Amino acid sequence: MKKEQQKPKHVQLSAKQFEELQLKIQNNELNSTDKSLVTSSLSSFLWLKSQLEQSKITIAQLRSLFGITTEKKSLEEMEMMLQEMKKMQKNQT
Repeated sequence: MKKEQQKPKHVQLSAKQFEELQLKIQNNELNSTDKSLVTSSLSSFLWLKSQLEQSKITIAQLRSLFGITTEKKSLEEMEMMLQEMKKMQKNQT
């Protein structure tokens, strides 16, 4: 039986960092930090592929995973925070 993969740690890589990493791979110049980044990235890819194949992830979860928020969502979160602050303030009086 296949063990369920744990959600991988978040890997953040700019386009420039990606290009630099590609060059290091092509030139066989990876240091231990680079190797760890490649390993983490591959683990993230495999986890995401598995989740998509099993239909275990929603679009909202994908957005969250990649740190993508919509303007509407951000406004909703701010409104919820404001409501919570009002409740806390009301309870203190």
